[in-house]
Amino acid sequence: MHVTTFTSICDDADNQLFDRITGNSQHLLHPLLPPELEQHYSLRERSHNYQLPGRATAVNDKNFIMRMLYKDVTFNDSLLLYLFFTVVQLSAFVCHFVTILMNNE
Repeated sequence: MHVTTFTSICDDADNQLFDRITGNSQHLLHPLLPPELEQHYSLRERSHNYQLPGRATAVNDKNFIMRMLYKDVTFNDSLLLYLFFTVVQLSAFVCHFVTILMNNE
């Protein structure tokens, strides 16, 4: 037995609207979408092909487009992104530190 909840009705309506926006370049809200990603690999199926803009504020997270873009981003995806950028920053720091040490010798 399938019980329809208010949340599932809202989720279905959100998905239908987002599909209409992404599927119709003439839709009024289509210009609000971020640029599409150019992916040269296919590791898994994604819910959309748009770049994920930065999540600046909690208010911005309530925006319909932002909610739909980030809807299927899991904790693991967010953690991996955080770790990636941390490693990039750390490697930049190490390179800078090594350059300073080499210049002092």
